Amino acid sequence: MKAWSKYGEHAKTRGEDRYIGRKLFSIFSQAGLRAINVVPIPQVVTGEDPNLLSMFAAVPTQIILAEKDALVSKGYINEEEFETGMEEVQQFTKAPGAFAMAMSFLATGTVP
Repeated sequence: MKAWSKYGEHAKTRGEDRYIGRKLFSIFSQAGLRAINVVPIPQVVTGEDPNLLSMFAAVPTQIILAEKDALVSKGYINEEEFETGMEEVQQFTKAPGAFAMAMSFLATGTVP
């Protein structure tokens, strides 16, 4: 899924950190918080429920679609590669063996 990895490169130039979850404890600790707790919350869908898988894929797909012009104009991906990537997503959501996972994090801490 080239379009998604290229979006990641583009997002990084804007200061987004797609790997912030693994840094949360350090960030909270450096901010002086105590009793820090970081809870990973995985979300998983499979091809066993194609409708749910399609809905799950819709959010990142919409993010990439919203950034299409920037991705193409800045040379991360060309128009043909972008369209191929979108078709790959559509095919992926229809595959019976498809598996997708996203991870959210709940981080808490107390101020001393």
